[in-house]
Amino acid sequence: MKLGWTTADSATDPYTVGAKAFKTAVEANSKGSIEVQLYPNRQLGEEKQVMEAVRFGTVDMTIMTNAVIAQIEPAYQVNDLPFLYSSEEQARKALDGKLGNDLSALLAKKNMIVLGYMEGGFRQMINNKKPVGVPADVTGVKYRVMQNPMYIDMFTSLGGAAVPMAWGEVFTAVQQGTIDGLEIPVAVIDSSKMYEVTKFLSMTNHT
Repeated sequence: MKLGWTTADSATDPYTVGAKAFKTAVEANSKGSIEVQLYPNRQLGEEKQVMEAVRFGTVDMTIMTNAVIAQIEPAYQVNDLPFLYSSEEQARKALDGKLGNDLSALLAKKNMIVLGYMEGGFRQMINNKKPVGVPADVTGVKYRVMQNPMYIDMFTSLGGAAVPMAWGEVFTAVQQGTIDGLEIPVAVIDSSKMYEVTKFLSMTNHT
């Protein structure tokens, strides 16, 4: 079975760590009758492409960002509400409980089966303009956001310029100054080397 995701094949990338643990568990528990082949770093396409491929059966499995899943099942937008979860423990309890089960049932109607919820970490703001200490610090800063209304509205309401963009374009866009920054978990900042092209990291824990 082919498992694809968009971030780098790195020891610190949360999707890679999870994918390798999944592969090990499946192959051990199936006594080798199921092989999981790993395809990191957009080898099977950008998230939206891969999501559609899974729905139509041309890709077996994917690790998918919540905001992209919300494009086909809007109920998933609840997870991206700003400051909804106050801790990792609270998020795990919700998604491993009734909320997660209810969302999974809705997605099954769209021809995607949820095997579990994987953790990328709280999302933080990084940019080349200024650190973010109060909401007003987002004003006038161009942030790449995922192609999802919740993220676009969040950054627009804070006074920032929300620029929807596929993940594969982001590093170059920051490097060239097309955008000022983005919001992303710390582990992915590390694995994607975004620290090489941004100056300020603010621990906002906004989603």
